[in-house]
Amino acid sequence: MKVIVSLLNDRIKVDDSSDSKRHITEFKAENVKLRKENAVIPNLRNKLSVSDAKIAKLKRRNIEFLRANKEYNERCDAENAKLRTRIKEMESEFRDRITKVEQKQTLNNNSFNNNSSNFNLVAN
Repeated sequence: MKVIVSLLNDRIKVDDSSDSKRHITEFKAENVKLRKENAVIPNLRNKLSVSDAKIAKLKRRNIEFLRANKEYNERCDAENAKLRTRIKEMESEFRDRITKVEQKQTLNNNSFNNNSSNFNLVAN
């Protein structure tokens, strides 16, 4: 009986050994696969880093553009305000000149009428 038990124990060890070898082979294959996948990670990290740098650069450029655009708009607004003021001044000056011309015209018409009346009086 001892011999049978010993043979059975040896058989179990052999079976365990082949299962272990199979598992080890599977683990090695999976390990190779994972190493390949992990080899890609540094490259992806590098690409991500480059992309982050580009994004940061674009954000800085955008901030600079917005600042420059704001300054440009402020200059345009100031120039527009000056031009509006100048237009109002010129409109006022134009109205004053028209008023003076109308007044002179009225004076000339009155003076002409007075002279015509005086001429008619002298002629009679």
